[in-house]
Amino acid sequence: MLLVSLLSSYLSFSPRLQPYMTRPSYLLEVRTAFTYPLAAALTEGTFAGIIAVKYFDASPALVAVLVAAPMFGSILAIYWTSIAHGRRLVPIINALQFVVLVCVALIASTRLISEEYRTLAGWMFALCIVVARLVASGIIALRGVIWRFNYPARVRGQIVSRITVITTGVLTAATLLASLWFDRYPGAYAYIYLIGAVLGLIGIVQFSRIRVRGERWHMQRFPRRPSVSVARTLVTATRDATKLLADDPTFAAYQRWQFFQGFSFMMAQPLMTLIVSRELTDPKTDYLLSTFLLFAMPQMVMMVFSQVWAPLFDRTSIFRFRAYQSSAALFAHIVLAASMILGNLWLFAAAGVLLGISNAGGNLAWNLGQSAFAGKDRIANYQGVHVMLTGVRGLLAPFVATLVLYPLMGRWVFIVIVLTCGVATVGYWRMYVREKARV
Repeated sequence: MLLVSLLSSYLSFSPRLQPYMTRPSYLLEVRTAFTYPLAAALTEGTFAGIIAVKYFDASPALVAVLVAAPMFGSILAIYWTSIAHGRRLVPIINALQFVVLVCVALIASTRLISEEYRTLAGWMFALCIVVARLVASGIIALRGVIWRFNYPARVRGQIVSRITVITTGVLTAATLLASLWFDRYPGAYAYIYLIGAVLGLIGIVQFSRIRVRGERWHMQRFPRRPSVSVARTLVTATRDATKLLADDPTFAAYQRWQFFQGFSFMMAQPLMTLIVSRELTDPKTDYLLSTFLLFAMPQMVMMVFSQVWAPLFDRTSIFRFRAYQSSAALFAHIVLAASMILGNLWLFAAAGVLLGISNAGGNLAWNLGQSAFAGKDRIANYQGVHVMLTGVRGLLAPFVATLVLYPLMGRWVFIVIVLTCGVATVGYWRMYVREKARV
């Protein structure tokens, strides 16, 4: 039955089978998903971390920076949201995508730095990744707003999951092919980043043709604000976020448990990258094996199971959905902890499958969950707070794990990670039980 359901989900990817008004936007997003993610894949924290460990002999601090970059870049999401207020979204997103491509192209230049300065080259490599992710946080925040306008709630989860499946497939294929090349010639990362930047331009051209439904009305109702500095925006955003969370205690509770679950995942990521890349595989080769275990396999599982989670997301409340998804995440973290403590690659592979299953639902809830709390006129505010909080935990979790807990506890730090995820699971279930009691 599950196989039939999956086949039917994948056969329904055709734009002609989507609701009529969503087809133009969906088609252009699909075309973009086949090209731009080639560049985005190369700035992904885990993949960049593997290159840093094996080619630049990166320190734990450098790996933490690389793996955290996608998350702590999110702290600027509120700034991008403020810039976009009262302006057309697509041109802003495309400008940000172009800056990401420039950073990707610049990464290739680190290959020219001589061997004796490899540590410096590693930090320059990380700097380009961090800048790219800081900019990409705006793309993530603003695309969520576009999805809210262009896709009705009854099909939004399934449409976004289909776009995510295509993006994930491209990400996975790109990283696996690149890793295969790196095993033969590690310095080939420079060519891969240049190729990704060039192909990403095709995605920008496709995305530029997307039209946002109701955008003109929204711009007239909420006119453009004067531009302000990043620092002032963050101060204002922090005050506004605090007020929003105080005014909406249910959303605040939801974000609290999301914070714990995200914190556990972000603590695990740099440690997995370090241990698998340096201790459980050859520290100078095995790019393909490391990439498959750490990134490609969980992504492929996530790609498949996103179509299992999507119908549930569209049909049920966010609290029930999160209760189920967090339970899957907790079980995955338990298996992950066992694999890390025992140093068993086969058990780690099983944990990767389970993480892919739970992350398929988690990614969907992360992208769209806040829509359950806000109307169209406030979705950007809720999205900004949500992504900003992601950035806050991204600034903390990887460094707490690699620089504080790991030196003290070794691989037993994964017990702390399990307990943190367990707190989130209990919290989500309590929210779901309270919701049922109110009905």
